[in-house]
Amino acid sequence: MSTEPAYKIDVTEDPASSISILCNEARYYSPFLADAILEVFKIERKKEYRLAVKYVDWYDPIMIKRISEVVSYCEEEVKEEYDEFIRILKKVKNDPAMIHKYFYRLEDLYVQNIRVAEIGYIIGTNDSIK
Repeated sequence: MSTEPAYKIDVTEDPASSISILCNEARYYSPFLADAILEVFKIERKKEYRLAVKYVDWYDPIMIKRISEVVSYCEEEVKEEYDEFIRILKKVKNDPAMIHKYFYRLEDLYVQNIRVAEIGYIIGTNDSIK
């Protein structure tokens, strides 16, 4: 059985994106950690999503303002988890042997951050109902 994931997310597509930066940092410690983080961001219905957002006017000032509001709200919601993740990464960077101690906690912190997608979905649904 191949160890390659059945899907591939190209983190080089946008090297400045948060997920790209995170995966590159995580890969420094363990390719398995980077793969686990990517798993969280896997979208089973990628084609439907891309088709749905293809016709959105992303340059509409109202859309830009609303996206900014939602992103700020989501960042506030996961700030504690993000801060803990960064603290652990710094510990592991200083002592790479500690990755075994923190591996599952790092993975758990990112699985918990799926709340960002849930929050964004709920806000988007509420916006479309109004």
